[in-house]
Amino acid sequence: MYEANGNWLPAEIERDRGPAPDDLADRAKLRARLARAIDEYLTPTERKVVLAHLRTGGTQQQTAQALGRSLTWTRAVLRDAQAALGKAMR
Repeated sequence: MYEANGNWLPAEIERDRGPAPDDLADRAKLRARLARAIDEYLTPTERKVVLAHLRTGGTQQQTAQALGRSLTWTRAVLRDAQAALGKAMR
């Protein structure tokens, strides 16, 4: 390649920096498993809090405020949900 380009190569060869197709497929499968686990293994209250937390994409404090609940209550529900999802995802 070096000789074919007149003994010159660019400083950097452009390449695709995005995730590999296999990685994208794995992520999609994991999202589907997690969505199923949220539906099947969480109580309605846990489901509501987890989905609110994912929607806000912020801190537990922001989730608590969005739900109009205390931070202590929100943390406890998220902790219980995390334990349930951990068991479901094994």
